Amino acid sequence: MNTKKGNEYLALSEAVFDILNYGYGVNMASNFNLIKSRYIKDEKGIYNLSIGASPDEIYEADVIKNIGALDLLNSNGLKKHQFKLLKTIQYNNNDTYVIGFDQKDDVEESLYIGKLYIDAESLAFVAIDYRRSKKGIQYAKIGSGSMRTLMKLMGIDIDILSESTFVSYQKLNGKWLLSNVKSNTLLQYTTQYRIGSLTKTFTSLLIMQLIAENKLSLQDTIGKFLPTYVNKHITIQQLLTHTSGIPSYTNDMEKLLSVMRKEQSLKEIISGLCSEPLEFASGSQFHYSNSGYTILAGIIEIITGKEFGQVLREKIFTPLSMTQTSFGTNPTNSKGYYLGSIEPNYIIKNMAGAAGISSSATDLLKWDEALKTDKLISQTILTQSFLPRAAYDDWDADYGFGWMIDKKMFRQSKSHKIIYHPGTDNGYYSMFVRQPDADNLIIMLSNNGDFP
Repeated sequence: MNTKKGNEYLALSEAVFDILNYGYGVNMASNFNLIKSRYIKDEKGIYNLSIGASPDEIYEADVIKNIGALDLLNSNGLKKHQFKLLKTIQYNNNDTYVIGFDQKDDVEESLYIGKLYIDAESLAFVAIDYRRSKKGIQYAKIGSGSMRTLMKLMGIDIDILSESTFVSYQKLNGKWLLSNVKSNTLLQYTTQYRIGSLTKTFTSLLIMQLIAENKLSLQDTIGKFLPTYVNKHITIQQLLTHTSGIPSYTNDMEKLLSVMRKEQSLKEIISGLCSEPLEFASGSQFHYSNSGYTILAGIIEIITGKEFGQVLREKIFTPLSMTQTSFGTNPTNSKGYYLGSIEPNYIIKNMAGAAGISSSATDLLKWDEALKTDKLISQTILTQSFLPRAAYDDWDADYGFGWMIDKKMFRQSKSHKIIYHPGTDNGYYSMFVRQPDADNLIIMLSNNGDFP
């Protein structure tokens, strides 16, 4: 899609993403997994006019889950398109009907041409390949009427040159689920991404497990486990809630570079980089601190006698069969891009506690499922993590134990509890959003340095 003002191009946007859902007999929200995006914009020319696809529009790409959202298979679309059985083929080793369609000649709208692929045995949709029909492309419009009026007053024209979509489904546990939505490049929903600070949700769960095992308490101090640490009075709860006052070493470029370039033990990182004078009296304020979660990882290693990555595997990854999730290593099937170039390599395991996990949308879905059950920890103990403990004003949120509780960023927060955590790690971005009362989940993953 391109946006023009006169003869000058103001914006170009394109994206590749996966949408995962629970099946069509289940009224649960789909999961959005951003694969790659590019958005180039002339900010001065656009004057803050927002042009792009909202999350609601993106979810509509799953034509079957939202059959009424696209004028193709809803009652209106069926009347305005012609459908014809073309042939039977082998698709993923199954007999599959191929049905062609195009908008009718006398329809003065921008509708679609393409093919439907239907499993011959179950009659389930296995793929839909469609694009704007040339018969109606001149009628294509974008945005609301008021938005188009505003753009016209500003001298801005948007041309839809072409718009094509391929949606495929696959059978999983007896159900047909959305597999991929693509423009040009095929990627898998099993693609791994480094999830950055979303790792903190895993670190906090390990801490809560140790509390459940009576090996730790929220009021225990750092000094109990690290007797020589300079700020030994700080409690576990203050570390979990970013109220310790310990400066985040990632805000100091010299310290950050030393962590990225030289492999160090957690003990070395804590003593060398996380032992600065406090920014404020512990417990009196909130200041997001990666150093605090690094110290938590060090305490986990001391209590268990094992490396942080091993504890993650034994206590979380293996019990949940998170086979596409690892700690301290780069993703095996993706690259991170930062400012248009492949990001520089660094020592990922040095970020233990605060970051360092790589995972996929599929495995993060398993993580969400586990958070609803007692499989890893009792719900009585786990739900303490989701209670507001400190105000995180920069995000209009509260912070619990490794989780953020939204106040204003999400519209649903007016009447629902929204629990989430973002993550950034050079070229990789993540967002994991839960709405427990409706069993809704959004997973956003990017390897392109930002979200569109």
